[in-house]
Amino acid sequence: DAGSKPDASPEEVRLVEERKKLRRALRQEYLRKLTDPYGTDPIVFDPAVQRYYSMHMTMTERFIPTFKNWLKYMFSIIVPIVAYGLFLKNSKAKFERKCRTGELEYKDRIWRHQ
Repeated sequence: DAGSKPDASPEEVRLVEERKKLRRALRQEYLRKLTDPYGTDPIVFDPAVQRYYSMHMTMTERFIPTFKNWLKYMFSIIVPIVAYGLFLKNSKAKFERKCRTGELEYKDRIWRHQ
């Protein structure tokens, strides 16, 4: 509660009280609609939730490709896959080189039974 804080300005206290009042009014309206015996729809329509769902479902239609989006895509998907592939390729080549030059004997190989 901003009213109990010593450093809260009167403007902050007023804003907190307005938010409390609005929250209380919206809660009362929601409960009134929810418990209305003559209501036809069992679900209370909330325009804020509908706006959220609408924005979420039309995200691809509003997408604007930018360089920043491309960088995020590259560094979150493409670069890790390529780096992992290069790591596997190099480790396999190193293993093959050790096997072919005799540094790693057959009895010391981990996967010799496959």
